[in-house]
Amino acid sequence: MWDYPYAADIRGVTPLGGPITGGGSTRRLFVVYALVSAVPVLLLGAGLLSLLHRQATDRGLAEGANEARLVAQATVAPLLDGHPLSGGLRPGETTELHRTVALAVAGGQVIRLRVRDLSARVVYASDGACMGTVDE
Repeated sequence: MWDYPYAADIRGVTPLGGPITGGGSTRRLFVVYALVSAVPVLLLGAGLLSLLHRQATDRGLAEGANEARLVAQATVAPLLDGHPLSGGLRPGETTELHRTVALAVAGGQVIRLRVRDLSARVVYASDGACMGTVDE
């Protein structure tokens, strides 16, 4: 065909890895590429999901603490006479707390209310549980 002395006929020669064009090898290469690409995406998604869950939990706990502080300052503190609670509540204070908490529980604004002294001992509990104990 050609007049070059070193020319070779390469029509039947294939590369070491097989034919360059072949449906099976192209599909296999694409599947491997897709799997390798999916791993980092899935890891990033799992990391973001974990981070968002942790942030939502922290925000919920902070909001609950703020609501508890608001209830304590606006509702409970005015009912107490400002004396140390280590000796317990006075009968009039207990009656007022029962009345106020019953209204808040009936309205669905509060689930339960506990009043603690400075050593974290429960001196009043709307459900009557844990009286005199130090809970977490």
